[in-house]
Amino acid sequence: MRTNLCFIANNTLCVVYYWHMSTAKSKKRILVQVDLGQKAARDLLGGVLRYATLQHDWDVRIHRGHPKNHIPDTLLKWHPQGIITDVQIRQATVSRMIRNGLKGIVALHDDNSRGVPLHFVGCDNAQIGEEGAKLLLNKKIRHFGYVPSVIPDAALDRRQDGFVRCIESHGFNVSIYKTHMSAIRGKDISTDDMELAEWLASLPKPCGIMAVFDQRAKNVLDACRLAGIEIPSHCLILGVDNEEYICENVSPTLSSILPDFNGGGFQAAKILDRIIDGETSNLPILSLYGVRKIEERTSTMDLSGTIRSVVLASEFIRRNATLPIGIDEIAAASGTSKRLLEKHFRAVLNTTAAHELQRIRLGLVKKCLEETDIPLGHVGDNCGFNDEFYLKRLFKRTFGMTMGAYRNASRHHLDIQLRSMAFRSKPNDRPLSV
Repeated sequence: MRTNLCFIANNTLCVVYYWHMSTAKSKKRILVQVDLGQKAARDLLGGVLRYATLQHDWDVRIHRGHPKNHIPDTLLKWHPQGIITDVQIRQATVSRMIRNGLKGIVALHDDNSRGVPLHFVGCDNAQIGEEGAKLLLNKKIRHFGYVPSVIPDAALDRRQDGFVRCIESHGFNVSIYKTHMSAIRGKDISTDDMELAEWLASLPKPCGIMAVFDQRAKNVLDACRLAGIEIPSHCLILGVDNEEYICENVSPTLSSILPDFNGGGFQAAKILDRIIDGETSNLPILSLYGVRKIEERTSTMDLSGTIRSVVLASEFIRRNATLPIGIDEIAAASGTSKRLLEKHFRAVLNTTAAHELQRIRLGLVKKCLEETDIPLGHVGDNCGFNDEFYLKRLFKRTFGMTMGAYRNASRHHLDIQLRSMAFRSKPNDRPLSV
């Protein structure tokens, strides 16, 4: 009897084993090669992984892409069937992968690789420019400027084109800042700072300035300070990419357009899936993704009257939410009384300052649960809540689940997957999978 049971058990194990082997062989092997040092690339990767979690036949490996960081042999021997990349892969490498089953590439930039179906997924930079123009036009100003990158980039130039075209369609002109060549070559960084300040000082005020991306928008903000130009009363500044480490840590805080990078990654994965399945008919060579949202902060807000007190209070809350602040401190920061502050908040945001403080703190709690392993009992201390039990009741009432359940669910969140899988590739690194 024991022999028979043992035999049956072993036989069952064999069946399970072969089932797993069959499943592994049927999976589509997808290599994602992106520069994880870029926020846009990380968000794009998140979109790819979001698509992968909806499939039952995707095996995704991630390689930290860089022009000098070639795909290691461990991944080449894995024989990927599809690649999503934001760096150019050497043609010799592509040819080798084709011989081992590569069926298609989706490039997130210009790529000269040939030999398999190649599709491009990119940001609709013209739309980015148009949305920036619409935001500034809504401010009822009549003077506009645009600051491009110091390094020429044909794709990013389309942001300028979209911005100019939209502004001019409303009957206004756009002044374009011309970067000095010495700044491009890096001979004298201060040259660009001084010339940018002089250009900004020469513009009629008030004016609205869009910069090609957030780092350049910070240059504009610094140049305004150098020229003694008040923001936003005399100059409104808008960036692109919503790099929070920049936008939230400058004064005044910087408004920014966030392209739908995550949606672009999802779109890239969906297209690659079609290519691998041989469904390439009627598939265009280029697909574009647009704007996810505009995160408006102090640099483009009207700071007059009622709105001014709300903006100053909201700014104070964002900066100090983890501290033991209350309505008294918020009202003082806004330059008004508690009664007027509540009145202004209801008029502008249809809420109260206390609820806004609570909303910001709960957002910090969610982020803490998603990104750290801080014990649940100490999360509140790090996010401005001094009563652990009150926080737990508030969290469940607000989000419909306990903090512990939210943390467990967040382990499957794409950003958490990224942190657990991303690595700096070296010749001896083992590829990671999801």
